[in-house]
Amino acid sequence: MREQDSATRTAVEKLYGQHQIPLSVKLEMSSIEAIKQSVAQGFGLSVLSLHSFTEAEWVSEFAALNVEHFPLHQQWYLIFPRERVLSTIAKIFIDFVLQESSQYCQSYQSASD
Repeated sequence: MREQDSATRTAVEKLYGQHQIPLSVKLEMSSIEAIKQSVAQGFGLSVLSLHSFTEAEWVSEFAALNVEHFPLHQQWYLIFPRERVLSTIAKIFIDFVLQESSQYCQSYQSASD
């Protein structure tokens, strides 16, 4: 399980709480890579953001279980100081993030079909 106050852990705890399911955490890690390696070594399963996987990992090493009420959807934000005019590179980065997130979601849906 992710560490206390991580967005993923908070979302899982909220879902479990809504359905009165007791959550028994056996191992807590703050590193997504450590969690992925633990799962790959057979130590159990975990809930992680799709964004923490490369497409190659997703296709060859890991699989999503079809679990009721999953996937959990979370809102992501790009933030910057209100008074600041964005630089050209910042605008390019925002466009990149928006384009990549859209393509990533489409490739995930194709892989899980």
